[in-house]
Amino acid sequence: MDGNWKDENVEEKFGFIRNIEILKQYEHLRQGMVYVKENVEDTNYSKFQQYELIYYMDGNNAPSTDIIFTKEDKILQCMIPNESDFPSSTISGNEVKLFKAKNFFDDSKINGEAFFKYKDYTFYITSHRIDENDFIELIKSILNQNIISNNADKDIGVNEPINESSDYPDYYAGKYVDKNGNNIILLCEDNNDNRKEICNILGITESKTTFKKAKYSYKYLTELQNKISQKMIDKEFTFVTKSAIMENNNNIKVTVTSNNESELNKIKAIDTIGGAIEIQYDENGMSKTELLVEKE
Repeated sequence: MDGNWKDENVEEKFGFIRNIEILKQYEHLRQGMVYVKENVEDTNYSKFQQYELIYYMDGNNAPSTDIIFTKEDKILQCMIPNESDFPSSTISGNEVKLFKAKNFFDDSKINGEAFFKYKDYTFYITSHRIDENDFIELIKSILNQNIISNNADKDIGVNEPINESSDYPDYYAGKYVDKNGNNIILLCEDNNDNRKEICNILGITESKTTFKKAKYSYKYLTELQNKISQKMIDKEFTFVTKSAIMENNNNIKVTVTSNNESELNKIKAIDTIGGAIEIQYDENGMSKTELLVEKE
């Protein structure tokens, strides 16, 4: 996966999302757009790839739902399953590829995944620790609406993404966009000088920016992420399926297929400060059963 995330208010572009009642149960939402390179020789991520919304609750193994959609041929995502391996069902007159796995921590819930095409968009939805009926209703809620306006994509690229840097100051802890579309900047040391400097670096207006105090610098989180990624490449962390910096939470979320304490301690040992890594167990590595839905 080679892409660049930009925090963006996707709900504002696609108002149908706010009408989905099931999504209102989640406490938090991170939303944005992913950009890719036009070709392998490029150094800039200038081509829009997809929208993504991440709904989640606090805590390890808490319920979460990711919704990704795009007009491109494929979804860009780490460890994405092969759509052709999923069984087909019909929901609201549309073909949907569906799979489920019983949730390891709550066998009354499932982990569900779905692929479908609707209104010229390809959708991929994955939910962790969700009621099976709610997962199907979530899909129906999308398919039963006139969800997409063809005008929604016209402003893509009009507003330049926030400037990125390869050398952020030590006090910088990350950034995200809240539900109202406001830029939120995290600082380990929040003072007037740091606010002014970081806004100049990011190319944003200080008066229109909200600042919050955070514990871990972006440099520290990046170092942790790089170490985890390298150990995955070196096959030292074969039990890790994905790892990502969650700037809105000021931590790193690591998904694993093992709950072996000695293996999890290997991950925690990388975090020399402590508390910067959130570990989530994912039973996707285990055998799955099909999620079957009666055809309407």
